[in-house]
Amino acid sequence: MEQAMRVLFVLMCLCFVQCRPLIPITQTCNKTSYRTLCIFILSGSRAKDVKQLAQAVIANDLTVSKSSFYKAKDLFRGAGGDRGSYERYATCMEQYDTAVSTHLPAVFKNLASANYNSAIGETQSVATGSQVCQRQFAAGDPTPIANYSKQVYDLSMLAVEIIKMLE
Repeated sequence: MEQAMRVLFVLMCLCFVQCRPLIPITQTCNKTSYRTLCIFILSGSRAKDVKQLAQAVIANDLTVSKSSFYKAKDLFRGAGGDRGSYERYATCMEQYDTAVSTHLPAVFKNLASANYNSAIGETQSVATGSQVCQRQFAAGDPTPIANYSKQVYDLSMLAVEIIKMLE
């Protein structure tokens, strides 16, 4: 009987650990200005804490920033000799290249070392870079890269809000 009680206790403990959610994603996302995006991005996450949630958002930001760089590069190549288009898309390529090669890797390092202020600054630089890219085009004029810029901006600002929860 004593052995059966021990087995039951161990099973109950395992069930408690396995059955509860790893992190309250909804609670974290509800604290952001980007609730819907946050839940969409993190719904499949296996994050165990808020820091891992931030890392998951940054990983998505990195993916979208890479896609944005390649989109700008394709548009640059297809500019057809229009100097203004070359310059605009070159600016976008530069911004996204810096995000991918410098800022976002630094965010991962700063998160790992609990240097949250620096992580926030680097992430804000990515958001600013997406705005610099978008400002190359006439206001209100839909551009082929506008959706990319908005996604990078929104992911970056979402990450900033989540990283601020770690401070």
